[in-house]
Amino acid sequence: MKISRREVEKIADLSQLEYSQEEMEEFVPRFREILDHISRLDELDAQGAEPMYHGLPEEELSEDLREDEVSPVLSRKEALQNAPEALEGEFRVPKVIES
Repeated sequence: MKISRREVEKIADLSQLEYSQEEMEEFVPRFREILDHISRLDELDAQGAEPMYHGLPEEELSEDLREDEVSPVLSRKEALQNAPEALEGEFRVPKVIES
């Protein structure tokens, strides 16, 4: 599957990632390899395969799960009690996305 440098740049932009020119040049063939590998899945005969929502068989998965139970929740005051920083009754966290 072909992918252009322009498409790799668009992916990086959408992901809000910045790369040097050298790194961008390395990504183009890597993306092509990944997409080629994924496209090979189209060649598989999945006729009659059971749809799965998890990689474990149902009987193994259900043994480890517990029933959902309604339980009391923490009050806002209790939740913020050990927060490193709080502001106006909410958790205060550092900014991670630049505008």
